[in-house]
Amino acid sequence: MREVVAGSVLGLWEIVNNLTRLQPSRRERYRVTIFGSARVEPGSWVYGEVRRLSAALAGMDATS
Repeated sequence: MREVVAGSVLGLWEIVNNLTRLQPSRRERYRVTIFGSARVEPGSWVYGEVRRLSAALAGMDATS
């Protein structure tokens, strides 16, 4: 089981490293999507942190 988990994590890191090499031609092309889950209860620390993150991202100046 450890080998499967370790292999999955390492594979995920490889994918993330490959994706970081992709760069849009213009900054205004950056987009963020946050997917939710019915299992995360409003009021939980995870829910609050995602709300805080999304508010911070929405407040960023997209023209600079």
